[in-house]
Amino acid sequence: MLSKYLKIDIDQELEIPVVKIMEKDTNRVIRQIPPEYLLELMKCIDQLLGLLMERKV
Repeated sequence: MLSKYLKIDIDQELEIPVVKIMEKDTNRVIRQIPPEYLLELMKCIDQLLGLLMERKV
């Protein structure tokens, strides 16, 4: 239990908080919220929305 710590970062592109539970010894990510695949999906959706908005104008 004591070999883990909580790390909170802000994703630079999406500007949302990313919470990670890390192992102290190895700095390995045990759990991430939102998960990496969801962050990538959100970035793709953000890019698509940017293209749609740009074309409407």
